[in-house]
Amino acid sequence: MSRSVLDRRKFVIGSGATIVSLSSALSPSTAEISSPACYAAALRHRNGTYAVGLLDEAGQLLDTHALPARGHGVTFHRKTQRAVIFARRPGTFALQFSPDNKTAPVLFACPPDRHFYGHGSFSPDGQLLFTTENHFDAAAGMIGVYRMGQTVNRIGEFPSYGVGPHDIYYDAWRGLLCIANGGIETHPDFGRAKLNLDRMQSNIAF
Repeated sequence: MSRSVLDRRKFVIGSGATIVSLSSALSPSTAEISSPACYAAALRHRNGTYAVGLLDEAGQLLDTHALPARGHGVTFHRKTQRAVIFARRPGTFALQFSPDNKTAPVLFACPPDRHFYGHGSFSPDGQLLFTTENHFDAAAGMIGVYRMGQTVNRIGEFPSYGVGPHDIYYDAWRGLLCIANGGIETHPDFGRAKLNLDRMQSNIAF
């Protein structure tokens, strides 16, 4: 476990992603800290490699897990103590990891004709993960469904009812998935270029 002290503002700027609170994710016996909270974010090392980093409220870097390329959003399930970080659009990888380091990280990918949009949300019991994806040959937003565990298996999908689904959130109070469809068409062959600005339409689907 690597340890150093980071300036929090520099960490956020360098991460390229919003820090997500993983409250009570690390116990003092596991992390050897007294802080009740832990934060996770994508980062880039000075040598140009990428990782997801964990840090405490004091800005102390607790641990890192290597990523094959730039990461984006992190989602966490408190009961199962599983977290997932997604590739930045139009990346195709995601990494399941445990902030308490009790289970080994699991790298997984979306199907060949899809790419991730950088976000996902767990089901209430933490056994399923819903991910925002692009069926890029059809220019259609999709929600991938993955069964989580020691291995990660994609078991299905359904439409996002829009183009370019980005963020997704499970509203436990209403029992609904909330999906933000940005409306922007992309394709991996064109990187992050926006292909439909003249006709884009955004929506929020429930």
